[in-house]
Amino acid sequence: MATGQKLMRAIRVFEFGGPEVLKLQSDMAVPIPTDHQKGDRVFTTSTISGGYAEYALAADHTVYTLPGKLDLKQGAAIGIPYFTAYRALLHSARVKAGESVLVHGASGGVGLAACQIARAYGLKVLGTAGTEEGQNIVLQNGAHEVFNHREPNYIDKIKKSVGEKGIDVIIEMLANVNLSNDLNLLSYGGRVIVVGSRGPIEINPRDTMAKESSIIGVALYSSTKSVSLNQPEPARTSPHVAPGRPWNMVNYVQTTIVVQNHSAKPNPTSNLESTSSSQPYGIISLHLPKL
Repeated sequence: MATGQKLMRAIRVFEFGGPEVLKLQSDMAVPIPTDHQKGDRVFTTSTISGGYAEYALAADHTVYTLPGKLDLKQGAAIGIPYFTAYRALLHSARVKAGESVLVHGASGGVGLAACQIARAYGLKVLGTAGTEEGQNIVLQNGAHEVFNHREPNYIDKIKKSVGEKGIDVIIEMLANVNLSNDLNLLSYGGRVIVVGSRGPIEINPRDTMAKESSIIGVALYSSTKSVSLNQPEPARTSPHVAPGRPWNMVNYVQTTIVVQNHSAKPNPTSNLESTSSSQPYGIISLHLPKL
């Protein structure tokens, strides 16, 4: 048992396995900050000690100041989703105002962030979701049009919507299912940005040749802190961006994070079972109740 300093509760994992290997401990020492002062409002894109705890340890280069208009639950949801979406759109796809983007799987955390940021940059935003609720949320977060990717003919509907030109950029969340269709949806010089994939897929490389299209993978941790936030301002024609406001990705997400808050139960296994059995959207935030 740790002694001599304040203790906290945390979930520890000592072996591979399912939810049953998650162990709740109440005798973990609270990490002591060095480069930030006690009471500073911050968020992080990664932790050293793990985030399923009352306190967490993170390296300084992964820590950012939390804007005043965000609460701590929203702050917990910024890091990976918004930085991934930002990197995919700005660093990898190099989007420009007036282009079109399809967020293929838009109702999750990264997808909603991508819709918001793309709309702020003046793109025509299309999204997909698998439920009516998900489709509504995608529309509320910046998409001009949304399609149900569970419908057998939804690809045909997208083609009809965009016409012969095709789509300039596709942000792909499930490449092992959708990549072949993505290549056929692209415009000349179009880019598929692979954010997620759960396995292999067979494609025809010739589909990239005629349109000189590109397939680009994204890994958030290939980005440094200095690169993450240095980008030009988005198009001021977008109703989602307030004129004259200093721009960076962190400022943009001040009021638009979609978070599902779940009160964590004493048994960590039950937390995972309760969230995985539903149809989640946005970012799921677990928080421990006061003892």
